[in-house]
Amino acid sequence: MTEEAIHQFLQMLEFHHSWKLLMHIHDDSYRGKFHISNRHGIERTYDGHVIERTYDGFQAHLSTCHAVEVINFVSSFPEIITLDELPRSSIWPSQFRAQVTKEDIGLYFFAKDVNSYDTHYSSLMNKMIKNDMALKGNLNGAELLIFPSNILPQEIQRCIPRSKGEESGFFCKENAGDERERIMVAVAAETF
Repeated sequence: MTEEAIHQFLQMLEFHHSWKLLMHIHDDSYRGKFHISNRHGIERTYDGHVIERTYDGFQAHLSTCHAVEVINFVSSFPEIITLDELPRSSIWPSQFRAQVTKEDIGLYFFAKDVNSYDTHYSSLMNKMIKNDMALKGNLNGAELLIFPSNILPQEIQRCIPRSKGEESGFFCKENAGDERERIMVAVAAETF
């Protein structure tokens, strides 16, 4: 075995060890896929049609700061979450213009394994970060917004277990009328 092969093998063992620890610490609340349409995004086919893609291999974990509403909301997630790709600045909640705190984070999304990261997750994250994009969906009357966590304050980024990148987002539950009850739930996706 070459020195490089030994190094790669040790890295793989280290990954699997940290992954097992993570899985024992966090009980996954959701496993599924993101179906993303970029009606308003930058990509189009050569003849101008909307591009849609399904990204597999996501799992969600509740943070230590989650609200009871988050548990109920996450339990109603479908296997495939349908999202639109949009410019981040167009959907960033005004209440977070000043600063997001770690108490605002209620849920984390992770790639479920190395294969999911390599085949789906990393390409989605790279595209979102490179093009300053976000994802938006509507689930059971609640708005789900997902942002790359690289835009969060440094002190929050340090609290998120890291490896290659994450994404985060917020849920907004709609009330009767025009007001929205903001459930302060950030969704940060961890990659491995």
